[in-house]
Amino acid sequence: MPGELEALRDWKRSALVVLAEWEAVFDAAGRPGPVGRSKAANTNAEVLRLRAENSVLAAALADRGDGDDG
Repeated sequence: MPGELEALRDWKRSALVVLAEWEAVFDAAGRPGPVGRSKAANTNAEVLRLRAENSVLAAALADRGDGDDG
């Protein structure tokens, strides 16, 4: 039993570190999405939205050219 208890304590310590890091990612994404929906789902949707926006902007810049002829 003591070994099992220590393993659970170690797991909890690790989980708290991961959750704190996840909270930092959520904050960096601007705390997206509606309240009550999972942070993972909200952040994933925001990352996908930003990647799509980036693709559109990159394509627009490529179509326009950079103005450097040489």
